[in-house]
Amino acid sequence: VLDLGSLRIPLPKESQVQVEMGEQGPRMLHIVTKVGRITPVAFAAPRKPGQWAESVEEIKEGMSRDGLTVTTEPGPWGAEVVGKNDNGQVRVIGADGPRWMLRMTLAAPAGMETDLADMAREVAARTFVYRGEDPILAGNALPVIMPEQLVEQVKQAMDQRQQEQQAAANAQHHPENGVGGPDPAAEAEAEQHLRDLGGTPQQSENGSSPQNPDEGSAPNSKN
Repeated sequence: VLDLGSLRIPLPKESQVQVEMGEQGPRMLHIVTKVGRITPVAFAAPRKPGQWAESVEEIKEGMSRDGLTVTTEPGPWGAEVVGKNDNGQVRVIGADGPRWMLRMTLAAPAGMETDLADMAREVAARTFVYRGEDPILAGNALPVIMPEQLVEQVKQAMDQRQQEQQAAANAQHHPENGVGGPDPAAEAEAEQHLRDLGGTPQQSENGSSPQNPDEGSAPNSKN
């Protein structure tokens, strides 16, 4: 189980946790499996239900702007948004809870779409969301606390990136290289979305509900 404080996610077998880095540090966490990638995020939501239903149209518009062919399909907890292109499929699954919303974005290579969707629904059904009592504006992501091992790996990655950038800058300004060489800082990291698909929380078994009314797991799809 991956414990992120506000999320407890059961990791599928043979999966890995990947932290996507931004300029200021970690910006996204992915679960990488043999059939694709799952990106979980939990958001604060109003007490009234329906946050996921309100998000569907916005997600569809965003996928359409990215050039995907977008449809919706019925899922265990409401509509699922599906975007496709020649490389594969992006599917967004959402589930509402008491003052929270769980969203899982799936990126599957062509031919793996169904396998990843089935796996992600099982993960979602057994994921626990811990809303907490702190005031958080609806629509904002719940804070996550990365495990110590991940924190150390991220620190090493950031240190390595800084060293590489420094080495590249030194090489660029070396007298033998002249002036006006390539600027490594201008090479932006590729967004890990459907474009690169070619490369590529915990509910008990009996489905028992959590003790705290503001903590919970997505309804088990098997029920």
